[in-house]
Amino acid sequence: MKSEKNIQIINYIGFFLIPFVYFSISWFFPWDSLQSEGTVSISYVFDVIFCLAIFLGFKRKDYIGNINILGLLLQLLVVVLLACLFVYISFEMKLNAPFKYVDHLLLQILILAPIIEEAVFRGAFIEFAEKLKLNFIVSISINSVLFSLSHLPAIWNLPNEFHSFIGFQLFYTVILGGICTYSRLKTKGLISPILLHFCFNLVFYIAVIKYGL
Repeated sequence: MKSEKNIQIINYIGFFLIPFVYFSISWFFPWDSLQSEGTVSISYVFDVIFCLAIFLGFKRKDYIGNINILGLLLQLLVVVLLACLFVYISFEMKLNAPFKYVDHLLLQILILAPIIEEAVFRGAFIEFAEKLKLNFIVSISINSVLFSLSHLPAIWNLPNEFHSFIGFQLFYTVILGGICTYSRLKTKGLISPILLHFCFNLVFYIAVIKYGL
């Protein structure tokens, strides 16, 4: 019994240590020294390697999960409506979003972000939560906060004029992260959260391209 408790303690330490290591490397490694011209971050390479290591370590094979079409459509409707609301608030508050200055915006916001961010947060991190059999609500809460915090470096990497929007982004990504984590835990796959993330970002992409957000 004591050895089982010790193993559980070690597992919980590992659960919090892995995100700490991930953020430490992702945030503080001098990626700029490896960066070529443009804003497509070289750190995406680290994200891919990180996810592959976790997936191979846990020998995960099912990346699709059990998708309920009606449930997915309802979730997609919710995230699209939420994204429209957040875009509206951004305009009403006259927040200066940095998206219009991003190179290859379509690639970054509609392909790389939904796939790689979901692989990290709803893939690698949730693998640990499932192995530890964490409470459903606890898993969603922790994962959504970690997802929100992943956007924090923009505060120190971008000029002050964008800080108000980044603060708002930290708020709405908690909500998006919660929905995507819920979908991941329910479907046991990554396809559903990737689609949710894509549709959410698509609304922001349209707002940038058509309305100059």
